[in-house]
Amino acid sequence: MYLTLPAIEATLSTVRGCAVGSKIALTYDLPRSSLDTRGLALTNAIRDVAADMGEPFISLFEPAEAEALVRRCRFGDILHFGPEDAIRTYFGSQQDVWVGSGAQRMIVATVTSARRNDH
Repeated sequence: MYLTLPAIEATLSTVRGCAVGSKIALTYDLPRSSLDTRGLALTNAIRDVAADMGEPFISLFEPAEAEALVRRCRFGDILHFGPEDAIRTYFGSQQDVWVGSGAQRMIVATVTSARRNDH
């Protein structure tokens, strides 16, 4: 969320040059319009603190947008992980768990073929 889209793409391009099977895990935040009231309140507080520290939130993505980005940068074997996945994975059937703001998600992508000259 702190990087511009060109900086994210440059990072993905660098990692894309790694060996087949290499993985990258990226966290990203959802846009404010995708958050419920509770998530929005927490996210706004975190955004304000981050901005005061000189780290404003710059890039926000919906899950489909994050996936499109890593696919456009020629990654595959994409895995999404968000708050609902964390609750299911770590708390099973417990229904009264709330994980963070719901704003932050993770996407893991894999280098699936040898890099060819991109230019």
